[in-house]
Amino acid sequence: MPKSELNAYGVGLLRLSEAHINAENFKREEIEYIGKCSIRRRKVVLGRIGNMWGICGRMAEQRRQVTAQFQANLRFRAHYVIEGKRVTVLHASRNVRAEKAMSDYECRDTSKPVWEMSAREIFRVAKGARPSRKHAPKMGLSTRIANAARMEKL
Repeated sequence: MPKSELNAYGVGLLRLSEAHINAENFKREEIEYIGKCSIRRRKVVLGRIGNMWGICGRMAEQRRQVTAQFQANLRFRAHYVIEGKRVTVLHASRNVRAEKAMSDYECRDTSKPVWEMSAREIFRVAKGARPSRKHAPKMGLSTRIANAARMEKL
């Protein structure tokens, strides 16, 4: 793209093409907003509610349309994070790193308030998905020898 076309709209179209999203899913103002945030290196989260694409925090109109269409309160599901020139795909694979990235940008399920939860439920929610000792790498022979030598010096 020539530098003469690098206005906010052109940069927004470029970021949408990098994310493999059709520009017809967005209005001109939204594409310009994506371009301005990309130029200023601000974070923009793109996702869907139902079948409607939009920008996180700017989807009130789309939310009303989807609610009227499906008679259900669907939640925002983040798909892409655009920060400067970088476009991060959140749902590319099912590895732990992508799931952590998804949970940072998606809305939490608030179907049950804290005061209605039991102690065990609160514990499980707060515990999250931390790695347990079972999945940690096993200590090899060279590490054991190094640790033993370190303990002898003390």
